[in-house]
Amino acid sequence: MSMDTLPDESVGQMLYYMRPEDLAAAQLVSRRFQRLANEPLLWKRHCQDSFKYWSPEHEFEDKLRQSASDVNWKSLYITRVKRNAKAAQLLAGIIQAPVPREARFEDLCVMGYDVKEYLKKQIATPDDADDVLARRYFSKLALDSIHRMVALQTFDKLGRRMLGGQPGPKKGYLEKILAAYDMFVLYGDDGDIEETGELIQGLADQFLLTQKYWEEKTTRQQAMALVEWLRLNNMTGLADPARTYRWLRNCLIGQALRHEDHESIPVISSSIYCCLAERLGLDAQCCTFPTHVYVVVFARPGETLDGAPAKEGEPVERMYLDPFENDKEITARVLRQRMRELWVNPDAQNYFEPVPPFQIGLRVSENIQATYRQYKQIGTPEMVTLMAGPGKLNMDALHYASTWANILLMSPERTRSGYPFLELFLVHLFREWPEDLWIVKRLLKHYYDCERVFPERIALSSARPYSYAFSEAPLLANRDHDAPVIPFRRNPSANKFVPFRIGEVFYHRRYNWYGVVVNWLVGRGVKPPTPDVIQEHEVYYRCASQDNFSKRDLMIIGNDSMERLTEDDDVSPDMFPTAGQYFRRWDPKARRFISNLKAQYPDD
Repeated sequence: MSMDTLPDESVGQMLYYMRPEDLAAAQLVSRRFQRLANEPLLWKRHCQDSFKYWSPEHEFEDKLRQSASDVNWKSLYITRVKRNAKAAQLLAGIIQAPVPREARFEDLCVMGYDVKEYLKKQIATPDDADDVLARRYFSKLALDSIHRMVALQTFDKLGRRMLGGQPGPKKGYLEKILAAYDMFVLYGDDGDIEETGELIQGLADQFLLTQKYWEEKTTRQQAMALVEWLRLNNMTGLADPARTYRWLRNCLIGQALRHEDHESIPVISSSIYCCLAERLGLDAQCCTFPTHVYVVVFARPGETLDGAPAKEGEPVERMYLDPFENDKEITARVLRQRMRELWVNPDAQNYFEPVPPFQIGLRVSENIQATYRQYKQIGTPEMVTLMAGPGKLNMDALHYASTWANILLMSPERTRSGYPFLELFLVHLFREWPEDLWIVKRLLKHYYDCERVFPERIALSSARPYSYAFSEAPLLANRDHDAPVIPFRRNPSANKFVPFRIGEVFYHRRYNWYGVVVNWLVGRGVKPPTPDVIQEHEVYYRCASQDNFSKRDLMIIGNDSMERLTEDDDVSPDMFPTAGQYFRRWDPKARRFISNLKAQYPDD
């Protein structure tokens, strides 16, 4: 049978099973193949099947609803392929050279979700790759920063929209703000804002399967059925509040929905109820008391909670629930009594009113900061254990998220009155989270011009040293273009004075922990002398310990505190989760890391 006898539909199916890269050759066979290989519907399917994540700029969901012929799907596919190629080039440059690493990192991150799938593949680099640790580390660093940008754009866009008196989106406003916190601790795994929304929709669908004649029920019956179902399935509350109330995972809606225990503090339990209620057609919102968060459910327009016609001119009937505590309705009288017990005016009506979702976001921020303070004082590892990632890094990331939320979700007037705090935060960010400088340049760029925004503060000497955080931010963005790489050389006569090499794992004699040498320096100054004048007591090592291995916790240690490994020492690369910042891979035979700092330390 000749190909010419086959209908276009059959040839189109054959072309679909070809790799998109091979279609360029297939279209050269004939004019017919050229036409069929460029069919919009074919390239639409390739776009859908090849790429799961899309940056908002493409408006991909809107394009799917359009006719295939109205969208240049082939061009869109080529754009995505080119971005993956550019991402590969940028990542290789980031791994190979420290200069200009920040500029390359920004160019990589600004592509957003278009490179998420590529970065996830790099995070799963095989163990036998030459640069496995560095590739995984910088891919994760970039993806985490992209996730944070998505979260912060959610805070900024939705929070300021409500503060400006504009209505929020019709659906998903509350869940988006709360799920934004989870974006800071995804670690490359699934579970972003959209996927959290899909989880909530899935729960709503499960609930409806248990309900007969749902539409015929009154508002009160529907509200009670939902809270009873949530409590029956352990989707809200805490099993042991006295022990776990300040656990970090209980502050996150994504963790509460995904963890097998589904535990959460009151603000999250009530929010889960409200998010489900919204999908079920109920008007349920959170109301915040001094020490608790309840749910207020309003009757349908023109009806009472029990379905009777409402009297004209009467306020909309409401009821209160506490999904965190139980599945019973709470009367206003009981709530007023609880306020009296807290020495709060029971007639303060504002506590009984629903609050906008951005205030719930700030309430979550307060709880995260309370967990942070308690962890610093008497914390245990289980307090900060999440479904993925080291606990200490989880706590640092969410404390960072809560600070951002306080800036982006508060009113502009409060932001300006807290200007010194904002400056201190930026100084902290430039030092501790330099990979997010590209985010600052986009979300807080209006603060760069200090003299224009705060002329009265710049005139005060007390404005230093904080004000430089804004005025010098553009300089910091370009600092690695001009930073020279000064090599630290060894020679045979000096090696005995620098016995440990970069990447060596050692045992700390005094504090009984394992560490790894990140780099070495001479004395405590910044200018190393020539190798022939090195003295042993002047050599120090920048090291990281197994318990505090991060870019923020390097310490300087002398030779006398370091002990070489013995055969009995059981060490592995898993002890240092962010080793890829400095090292390419782990050498199991030598039991040491292979340095990725060849430009600065070519002999190590």
